[in-house]
Amino acid sequence: MISKIYSIDGKCIWMDAEFYSKDENAVPNPEATYTDVFGDEIQPPKDFSFERTFVAESVNGDNLSRILYNQKLASHIIAIFREDSMRFGVSGQGREILLALSEVFSCLLAGAFFEATLALAEIPENDFLTEERKNRYISMMQSSDAINYH
Repeated sequence: MISKIYSIDGKCIWMDAEFYSKDENAVPNPEATYTDVFGDEIQPPKDFSFERTFVAESVNGDNLSRILYNQKLASHIIAIFREDSMRFGVSGQGREILLALSEVFSCLLAGAFFEATLALAEIPENDFLTEERKNRYISMMQSSDAINYH
């Protein structure tokens, strides 16, 4: 399973290829505050070996490998959205939420995280898609986006 670590001391690092590829970030700081992808505080991880290996094996520097990296993460982001909506208790609203997110999901599956953030930002807020929740997912997509747009 892909990492459930969302942030360290408030900075989103979810599957951030740049963060995890740096040797100085190999060992988690036990004094830092960690949150998971659902916004809950979690215990410091013992290591980042899974994330570091995933990044090293997936991102080879060219655009194709970066797009494929994003596509590998896409289904995990979608699953996190789904679990989050189930935790929220969207009884009877599942299809409505999925329909609202359909453009976001299409962009994710294409490896187009930047476009997915734009699509998510355009969705009107509701009981589930609050400003806080939308910002959390936008931060996740931005931190994990392996494509260099410069």
